[in-house]
Amino acid sequence: MKKLQKILIAVMLCVLSIIPVHADNTEWVKDDAGVLTQEEIDALNSQIQTITDTSKVGIYIRLKPDMDGSASIEDYAETIYTGEDLGIGNDHDGLLLVMSFDQRDYDLAAYGSRANDIFTDHAKDQIEDEMLAYFRQDDWYDGLDAMLSETEYQLQMYSPLSEQNAGSRSAGFSGFDLFLLFGVPPLLALLIVWAIASRNKTKGIAVSADAYATGHLNLTRRQDIFTHITRTVTHIPRNDDHGGTSVNSSGFSHSSGKF
Repeated sequence: MKKLQKILIAVMLCVLSIIPVHADNTEWVKDDAGVLTQEEIDALNSQIQTITDTSKVGIYIRLKPDMDGSASIEDYAETIYTGEDLGIGNDHDGLLLVMSFDQRDYDLAAYGSRANDIFTDHAKDQIEDEMLAYFRQDDWYDGLDAMLSETEYQLQMYSPLSEQNAGSRSAGFSGFDLFLLFGVPPLLALLIVWAIASRNKTKGIAVSADAYATGHLNLTRRQDIFTHITRTVTHIPRNDDHGGTSVNSSGFSHSSGKF
């Protein structure tokens, strides 16, 4: 029996040893351009760690002196992302900001299904608006801090709260509220129908035809009653586009420019 147990344990260890384990890259900020102090790097790392712990999306900043021979800043961002094995989880979800200081190029690159859903083209524009105002004044730390604040905001906006809010609203209805919603409209409808029916009742039908003879018919009211309604409906296509993400064949979405 003991020999069999040892064999089973050995087999389990062999199986576990061949299962791939993804270790997330947690080197959030790398300043190869030398534009930040160590205190600033530590502060940014702490801020990113807090964001990542709650969102499960890696946020990375790479400050480079140049593009290291890459044809474009987008290509350089993808090379860094894949080369450093960035991202969180099996899908490597993450957002990478690359800044090349020789030509002042930058790129915001998102990767992974969750990250691409969150950081739409519009969301990237919002992040850029916040950070570029500082970068154009060579205020690197405050620009990166603003970038992270807007990134955190976009992550919070993505959180699905509709079901929770709907439940809260339903729980808040009182008995009087329910009466107003479901009791008053039927009562009003009955009153309207009763009023119309009362006005259309025939009063004092004459027993002789004198009242209807020529010169004796006095019309005091005229009413048109329509028995059919013809309605034409034109369907207008609804625009449900709230902003999408342009994802390339490599699984990346980009937004780039000059700072």
